[in-house]
Amino acid sequence: MMKKILLSIICLLSLGSCSILVTQNSSTSSNDSTSTDISTSSGEDVSSDDSTLVDDSSYEIITSENYQPPISSSFPSEEATSYKVIDNTYSSAFSFKYTTGNYSNQYGVDASINILDIDFQYYRAVQAPDGYLIKMLDLDAALAFSNQLGGALMNVSEINHLANIEITYYNESSSISGGYVRFGKNLTCAYGYELTYSESDITLSFNIPESKYFRIETNGANLVIKSIKLGIAQGNVADDGYGYYTKQEYRINPIKFSGELQSGVSFVDVPTSISVNKNSSTYIVNETKRLTYYDYDYVTSNNLEPSEVSIIDPLEVALYYAAFNKAPVNYNESGSSNHSYFGDYARRISSEYSRTDGYVNALSGITPTDGYIELDIGVNGNYAIRSRGVGRIVVFYSGSSSSGYDNSPLLVYTDDHYATFREFLGYDFSLPFDAQNQRTGNTYKPYNVLSPK
Repeated sequence: MMKKILLSIICLLSLGSCSILVTQNSSTSSNDSTSTDISTSSGEDVSSDDSTLVDDSSYEIITSENYQPPISSSFPSEEATSYKVIDNTYSSAFSFKYTTGNYSNQYGVDASINILDIDFQYYRAVQAPDGYLIKMLDLDAALAFSNQLGGALMNVSEINHLANIEITYYNESSSISGGYVRFGKNLTCAYGYELTYSESDITLSFNIPESKYFRIETNGANLVIKSIKLGIAQGNVADDGYGYYTKQEYRINPIKFSGELQSGVSFVDVPTSISVNKNSSTYIVNETKRLTYYDYDYVTSNNLEPSEVSIIDPLEVALYYAAFNKAPVNYNESGSSNHSYFGDYARRISSEYSRTDGYVNALSGITPTDGYIELDIGVNGNYAIRSRGVGRIVVFYSGSSSSGYDNSPLLVYTDDHYATFREFLGYDFSLPFDAQNQRTGNTYKPYNVLSPK
């Protein structure tokens, strides 16, 4: 999936105010006042009224791509009076090659690395070259899909009075950005600086408002860190409420096929980008993608190429399931002989579960005892039926009883083996929130449901 348009709405809870940060990409397919009708092959037109009457000046474009907190050129700070230096002395702590989903120090283990009485975790990182601390992979190098995170290194235990961060690093692959350093009083790290791209060692020092957490991220280039120097301020600094922000998300009830399914014939045009009315109650559609329904007998009898009918992108899998109430044709239950036809495109559907422990408790409004399944997602190109990796879309049959939600199944996506989830919002995924483990500092709240204009 190509990156589209990002709307980040950041609400300062302590002040009760709200500011809007809009970044848009020139690839947007529709900036005029006419919305895109969404239709199905059954002839159902789901646009609710004459779209030509829509005044798009009252709408903001939104997709939920990787959220970037606001980047600033300078911040006030307290003076650092002591320092903690993390350098290649500790590189052995980051020696496990780990390129996929978990925020942890080795596959399948929820573990932290303790250095100088600070607990750290990392995400999509590999062992650094000699003399360096850690190497983190950029988004494109790690994965083929959007809606994923690049490499990251973060503290998960508090650092009281963090006032300065100095980083020595270099970048391996071409980019206009070297990455980000973010910080805040909670794990969401609401503010940040952009790192200068450099192919040789460079040292940058950042004064920051007093914080407790920081996170270093990649952005289009591999990031090799040599050392991190943390400046600590002494004394009690007044808490000005800095850092407690949230991004408001919007949901649309999924577009669904209406009528009798016919393999190779039935289709749905599903939304992949919407514009939200500034009063946050209605939306119009900017971009759609056509999905066609296929079943196994039709595909094999017509000798269709697996690459033409298979769906493996996590967002498209969610859009397809929501549209047809079925998994794509390349998905089959464990042990099915259908897997062999699709080769590298084959994906597994889990057995049906009704458990009430574990990650289901991260979500409100669902009834897990009504049944749910998991659709595997290959997040790093090494997926195999017998080696399922860490990516899943979880489908809760009964949907959510939250206000405004229809009776569609509730879908959530994880690329870190249930540590975090992203809710499928009808056109894209939400920001990550904590599921089985504390990773983001965000907890789940049902999203505001918009009505079509």
